[in-house]
Amino acid sequence: MDSKIGHYQTAHEVLEEAVDAFVAKEKALLEKKGIPTSKIEIKTRLARSVGLGDGDAALRALYRALSGELSLPIERAIAICQEIDDFRLIEFCAWRCGLLTAPRAVIEDVDGLDNEDVFAAIVAGQVETARLITLLTTAYQGRPSIDAMNAVEDAHRTAALALEKSALILVRFMEKMLKMGAAGK
Repeated sequence: MDSKIGHYQTAHEVLEEAVDAFVAKEKALLEKKGIPTSKIEIKTRLARSVGLGDGDAALRALYRALSGELSLPIERAIAICQEIDDFRLIEFCAWRCGLLTAPRAVIEDVDGLDNEDVFAAIVAGQVETARLITLLTTAYQGRPSIDAMNAVEDAHRTAALALEKSALILVRFMEKMLKMGAAGK
């Protein structure tokens, strides 16, 4: 069982917790910048940005969705996940279907890569793997806890992404070098 999502009973519970976390984080960020705002304003902006309506109607629709009173189309649920950058709902749905999920690594500027970028990506993958091994060792030797399991799970995902990213960078860098070699550069 995935310790981060296995305790949820319904999809709207997952979405409600994710939205609440987003709102709290966004409110703190805005207040740090000196911009006073309320949680209701942030939720209203979120609801409008994902097409749940305008003004109070959007906020009511969001509250109904988070309470389970309103079923969201999958496209709208995905839009909310993307807007708040929290994919627990997707992970929960996959988990309920017996699947595992892992985010994809993205390499945006392949042409801007150089030898140092490739080396840095490989080192980052190794650092994250070492962190994972350290956490696993500590968790194995220590007293079992949900916090330890969550830390290991987070470290595993981070290491997997770092290693995937370094592999993608290496492949793309090699492709770039081959193209340059074929062009006589």
